[in-house]
Amino acid sequence: MTPLRLQPHRIRTILTIAILTSLVVVVFVQQSRIRALEQANADGPERMASPNIRTESAKAGPRHAPPANRDHRSQKDPLGQARDEHMAAVEKQLAEISAPLLGDMASTMFNADVKNGQSVVTGGYRTADGRNQFTILKPRVVMDRNGGKQIEIDSNLIALSQQDTQQSGLDSLATNAKNTLQHAESWEESDVSGTMDLLRNSTDSEHLGQPRTIVGLGETFTIEMTSDDQSSYALSGTAELSPDGSGVVLKARIEQKEAQK
Repeated sequence: MTPLRLQPHRIRTILTIAILTSLVVVVFVQQSRIRALEQANADGPERMASPNIRTESAKAGPRHAPPANRDHRSQKDPLGQARDEHMAAVEKQLAEISAPLLGDMASTMFNADVKNGQSVVTGGYRTADGRNQFTILKPRVVMDRNGGKQIEIDSNLIALSQQDTQQSGLDSLATNAKNTLQHAESWEESDVSGTMDLLRNSTDSEHLGQPRTIVGLGETFTIEMTSDDQSSYALSGTAELSPDGSGVVLKARIEQKEAQK
């Protein structure tokens, strides 16, 4: 039996539908949580009121309006504040996920546990010149001046021709999709060295940059690059020590914007 092969445009359509479906589910869940918070906030004063207090107040004489500074409605509503902050975070997340569907941008999000001595490879987007662009990240733990631990991240941004992509073994990451999730592989040092040697000897591929950053544990880092043609590259995320101490957990997002035509 001949195996079923989907054309690239069909794969992209399926991925787009899956992403949009995920967005609808996220919005529905968050709206349900917000309604629950609003209901709890509305029921709170009634549940806390005491029947005895209400009866005694009625016998004591005419009711007077409480001072303005004691009116719970004039104070900051903790539930309302939590709801607003939660909605802002959800809207930001939805905007990040949907951005590649609305403009000429590729993105990937990944969560990788990178063992000591290993690198994580991600990306693989098809660029306007027909090559595939990849990012190689190598994190390692370093000590600051006070003896605390930090994480240094070396990165290599490369563009490989289709032939070099296959020869390096990176065709498994090559994609026509604009938006990918959990799209990364862990590589040993020998694999990275072989790819960089291939790059140096190639006339069709290019080393685009080698930025480096140092970040505190759990802090957010950002690496940004802009080329001469005004295309841009941004990598942001957080870095933590692995629970078992065997490496670094990278949670990151890459956004690659093509030059405006």
